[in-house]
Amino acid sequence: MVKIAKRRGYSYRVTDLDYPAVSVSSPLNALGAKIGSGKAFAFGRSVETGVNNLKRYYQKIKKSCPSTKWVLGGYSQGALVVSRAVESFAASNVVYVGLFGDPWTNLPEGKGLLPKACYGKNLSSYRVYVPNCATHTGSLGAKNPYVAYGLTGKYGLWCNKNDYICGSSRRLLDNAGHTKYAQKSEFIWMASIVEKLLPNRASGSTMRAASPELDEDDVDEIDDIFEAHFTTELYNIGMAGTVTIDASPSFSLGHEIVEYQ
Repeated sequence: MVKIAKRRGYSYRVTDLDYPAVSVSSPLNALGAKIGSGKAFAFGRSVETGVNNLKRYYQKIKKSCPSTKWVLGGYSQGALVVSRAVESFAASNVVYVGLFGDPWTNLPEGKGLLPKACYGKNLSSYRVYVPNCATHTGSLGAKNPYVAYGLTGKYGLWCNKNDYICGSSRRLLDNAGHTKYAQKSEFIWMASIVEKLLPNRASGSTMRAASPELDEDDVDEIDDIFEAHFTTELYNIGMAGTVTIDASPSFSLGHEIVEYQ
């Protein structure tokens, strides 16, 4: 993000939202979160506090620097906070919203015995990395509409395999994938998307991000990083059938992908 901001002529600041997050590791909190769909009891109150804190921070910055461009990232409970709070942001100032392990995942193409996603069809525009083609609903239900008004094309969802929280697994204790988002490549991946969406700096603009900042030692290396990904890792094809294989989630920061082989 640092290099992108400098390349586009923005000043840059990373802010970690401070709110009393509630862990669902305890059975009582987990049950309350499930029953209330993330909107009630201790878990729901925690989300509400986070939403209000982010809204207040947005209004504070808006008064002093109304042209600020925002890149928002939320993981797990933080995804709920970001997806609700961003509804109060001016859509024109939001560059991107990245959601990781979202308990409110909503992917209609993953429903049914023969999900459309398994044929590479009807994929949601915000589906960045969801390797399990049958993923359709998060553990706390599905946010509908999933994308806030005016932000179509500015959302991205990551849901790893073996992540019960975002719905890639239906087994309660199958959650190994939920702790694997905080890797450098995930944020570089998000940065590669942001670079394509971020306009050149308007006079006096600032870029603010809610995702971790890369270390300075990483900045000179990121132009050499590229990764190939498919929208899903499992495709179904019957006799004489067709399937669409989508490699658009592949990325190369600072470069343009010109060919797939």
